[in-house]
Formats: sequence, C-alpha cells, structure tokens
Amino acid sequence: VSAVGWDYPQRDTHPVVRALYSAFGPTRLCWGSDYPVVRFFMTHKHALEAFRTHCDFVPPIDQALILGLNLQRLLDAAGR
Repeated sequence: VSAVGWDYPQRDTHPVVRALYSAFGPTRLCWGSDYPVVRFFMTHKHALEAFRTHCDFVPPIDQALILGLNLQRLLDAAGR
C-alpha cells in the first residue's frame, strides 16, 4: 500500500490501517505480513514493529487480537 517502499515505518499506510480498524473493529481483523512482497522492503520483525509501535491508535489488547488471537479463535471454531 505504501507509495515509498523504503520509508520505514511507511507512515503513508497508517490511514489505511486506521480506516480498516475503524470499519471492522479489532475482532474482525487478522494480521497478514504480505510476505513475500514485503520482504523486499523490510523484515518480518520490522513489519510487526511497524504495527505494534507505530500504529499507536490500536491499543495493545486489540493488537493481541489482530496479531493472533482472532486467528486462533477462527481455527478453534473450525476444529483445527
């Protein structure tokens, strides 16, 4: 989504993340690293840090949901 790949932490993507967060809420979002495309511009660790540290409009409890708890809930519901 970023217009400039090498501009960590890609602040131009924050309005997109904020709009998704506002529209769907923390219980309906799941983290995706966009691998392998993102690897040309940052490491997986950088991608996580960009969300955890620089998207400060998402509280830590909601970040936990988005970063794994929601997916775990879906997998559990599917019997996996």
